Amino acid sequence: MPAIECRSLTKYYGDVRGIEDVSFAVEDGEVFGFFGPNGAGKTIAIRTLLGFLSPTSGGATLIGHDAHLTGGRRPTGRARRLVRAVHV
Repeated sequence: MPAIECRSLTKYYGDVRGIEDVSFAVEDGEVFGFFGPNGAGKTIAIRTLLGFLSPTSGGATLIGHDAHLTGGRRPTGRARRLVRAVHV
């Protein structure tokens, strides 16, 4: 089971695409970089992954738990350490 997984994550704001069909998996202990040009959707992807935004379609899990069901609450425990790794 991946520690972090995005599956076809898509977020639209009305007709405006924030991100579309983002998929990746990060295994436990793996170092993962998430980068791109300004406006590419990095922040939208991370905020959706963490449950601060609801995806239009697709999904994400943190340590096997559905990310969008967190309701944007701050991550705790092991999930918090994963989030710090994502933001480095």
